[in-house]
Parts: sequence; structure tokens; C-alpha cells
Amino acid sequence: MDNFFPTIASQALLLRKSSKKQATQKNNLGSLFYLKERIHLKLDHVVEVLLESLKNDQYIEAVFLRGSMAREEHDEFSDIDIYCVVNEENVEAFLPNRVQHIEAYKKTCFVDDIYIIAPQLLVVYEDMIHIDLFTVTLSEISEKDAIKILFDPNGILTAKQKNTTLSLTPLEFQDAVDDTVWYLYQYYWSAQRGNEIWSVHLLRNSLEHFAKVLLHKYCPERALLGLKTLPNSLPTDPLHEIVDIMNFLSLVTHEMAVKKLVNAFSNESDWIFENVPNKEKIKPLWEKIKVLLQ
Repeated sequence: MDNFFPTIASQALLLRKSSKKQATQKNNLGSLFYLKERIHLKLDHVVEVLLESLKNDQYIEAVFLRGSMAREEHDEFSDIDIYCVVNEENVEAFLPNRVQHIEAYKKTCFVDDIYIIAPQLLVVYEDMIHIDLFTVTLSEISEKDAIKILFDPNGILTAKQKNTTLSLTPLEFQDAVDDTVWYLYQYYWSAQRGNEIWSVHLLRNSLEHFAKVLLHKYCPERALLGLKTLPNSLPTDPLHEIVDIMNFLSLVTHEMAVKKLVNAFSNESDWIFENVPNKEKIKPLWEKIKVLLQ
């Protein structure tokens, strides 16, 4: 009986601590949710400010988003991919205007004028928000990835928006399979030479293409996104295989990584060679490299 009251007191203390901990966790979750909402609103605000500037430019026919914001998948870590549609004869006249448009939001701390798929300004603002401002003609707009229309007074983007996809074409699937095996072949000779740095690089290249192969099977509607979408798009078992491979992608352990990658490809090989358009193009090389790397 003497120990009864201390026991009750101890239990009460534990309950108070537990309640306090739960309240703290709830507050932390609430703060995290609030922060994410603020960032979402901030990204939306950046887009609104840029759009107000862009749509008043005489050379711009339409403005749209691509990437995670267009797919409504963005989070507090996302960048903004914004596209300006300009008639071909006006592109050169429009390009100098881009600086005033990007500065409509805030002072920048980094700007790079590059050309990959189109003229592009890569911009980082003082608050660390990153945008990519692309300049394209209507004919240059690919059907890859979603389009979110922001400004289109003449309806020129409607047909483009309906036909977007992240799936691989049969040729793109063939390329993904071919490149997976090709980089394994390149890896073999690099590893034989003892070039550890280049070997890890080649193995990662192979894995990047294999990611698209797996997505083509398990989540074809997102296959073009590759490695970055695997955590949300693959079933548990193949995802664990990829994570396991990546854990061994180092100068010291790449030989284990390649064995695991070869094994993962082997596990999917029946399906791969049943579905790839031209299996005889790459299967003979695969059969040889599989033996050499196992």
C-alpha cells in the first residue's frame, strides 16, 4: 500500500509528459503544414507576378507552366518552369525583354542565359526560389509532360494541352533497354581498367535508363520522369532493389552494385524482351555481359 500512491503519481506524470509530447508533435505538424502552405502560396505568388509582366509584352502569344507545378505535384522544394510562346519572327526581339520580366518579382542573385531545348534563363532569386524561363515557338512545344495554361487569349495551346504524356514511345523504351545494357558493357571495361571513378559514373548511367525500363512496366504514365519519381511510382520490391543498388554506388563497393543491377535486370528480362520492339538488337550483348558481370 505504501508504494501505491507513488505509482499513481508516476503514472500521472507519464500521462502529462505523453500529452505534452503529443501536443508538441501536433504543433510541429501544424507548423510544418503551415510552412508548406506558405511556400506553395509563395510559388503561386511568384508565378502571378511574372505573369502580370509577361502578358503585357507585345511579343508574347501565350504563357504556360510545365513540370511539377503543371502537374500539381510541387512542394516547398520545387522550381518553376515557365514557358513563353513567341512567334518565330519575334523571338530575337523578345529575348532582351526577359530580364525586365524576371526582375518583376525580386532581385536575382544568379542568372544564366543558356540554350538546351530552347532559349532559357536559369534564375535564382535572393529568397532562393529558382525559375527556368523558356522561350518557344508553337511548333517547338513537345507533347512530353503536362501543360498548365496561364495566358492564352487566342486558344493556341488547347490542342497541345490535350495531347501531353509522360509515357515512353516504343522507340524510347527500346532506347532505355539498349542504354541500360550498353552502359553495363562500358562499365565492364572501365572496371577492368581499374578506373573506379568512371566505373561508378557509368553504372549510374545504366541505372538511370533502367529506372525508365521499370517505370514503363509498373507506372508507364510517369516513365519519362525517371529516377526522381521512383519513390512514388514503383511497387515495394523493385523500389527496394533500386535503393539497395544505389547504397552500393561508391568507389569501394561498385562491384557489389553492378551484381545487384544485373540481377535486377535479369529478374525483369522475360518481360523486357517480350515487350521491347527489337529484342535481337540488344539481347545478344545482354547475354554476354550478364555472364561477365555476375
